[in-house]
Order: sequence, then structure tokens, then C-alpha cells
Amino acid sequence: MKKFTLFTVALMTSTVLMAKGNTHSIGATAGSMYCASYKGFIFGHEKLALVADLGVGLTASPITCRGNLDKNPTSFWMFEANPNVVYQAEINNGFSWFAGGGVSLGLMDAFAYDSKSFKNYEAYIFGKFGFNTIGGAEYKFAKLPLAISLDFRPGYGLGFRSKEAAISFFDWKLVATVRYRF
Repeated sequence: MKKFTLFTVALMTSTVLMAKGNTHSIGATAGSMYCASYKGFIFGHEKLALVADLGVGLTASPITCRGNLDKNPTSFWMFEANPNVVYQAEINNGFSWFAGGGVSLGLMDAFAYDSKSFKNYEAYIFGKFGFNTIGGAEYKFAKLPLAISLDFRPGYGLGFRSKEAAISFFDWKLVATVRYRF
């Protein structure tokens, strides 16, 4: 798994760096996830972009547990990398729409407690892997090197602790992003 992750990161980095005449942007994302964000067009194609985020988020979604956990987690913090490949098309006057998909890799800190008394707190650390789609809109300012975007990312995630304990959940994010273009 470690070799696959390193290979994937190296492949994405090389495709971004090979592109000529690209526009790149870097900034911050806020909403269901708080992170640093990068966007760059790949393979020299002006409509195919890599959107990569690295940050944290809090999720409280229905969780399906399997294994020997003392209590079922009800919410969790995630630290994750979320690379997505998107197709982007301009609408007009600096507005664009985009759609695509990607993966998420990281760590989760799942919380469990007694729902009647909110006592007997338990925390579990899990590895996280998931798939997501992404869709949204972006506006590029004509006189400033800034771009703002709003996107929605529904997906499915798996948390794995060991062979004996795993969780699965529907994962979604609604985020706004501000990026400096260069």
C-alpha cells in the first residue's frame, strides 16, 4: 500500500510539472473541511485539472461498524489528502463549472460515547480510504490573480483499524475555496 501511494503521488506530481503553459493556484479551503488547496492543469490540457487538498474535517454521518469495538463511533475527525481530477469548462465572464472524482487517504479519530448519558467516552484511531465525486463552480477575477470556488463532494469512505475492526460511512463535504493564481 505504501509503494502504491508513493507511486500515485509521484505520477500526479510529474503530470502537473510536465504541463507547459499551465496556470496553477494555491490557497485555502473552508467548510466541512479545512485545508490547504492546490489546483493545476495537467498534460498541458486547459480543461483537465488536478485539485488536491490536505487538511482536517469533522464528520457526523451514519456509520456501519464491523468487528470488536467496545462502542460504535458516532462522529470522527479526519486528517486526509484528497486529490481529484476534474474536467473544467468556462461558462462566461470568468465563471466556470467543473466535475470529476478522486480518492481520499488519511487518518480518522473516531469518537464513541454512551448516547443516554454522554459519558464513557471512547476514541479509536483508524486509517481512512475513500472514493468521492466533485462538482462545483469557480470564478476567476479578471484584474486580480484570485479564484474562488464552491464545490460539493459526496463519497464513500472506509476506516480500517485492524482485520478485526472496520467502519464504513457515506462521506460528504461542502467547501468554499480561495486560491492565488500563478
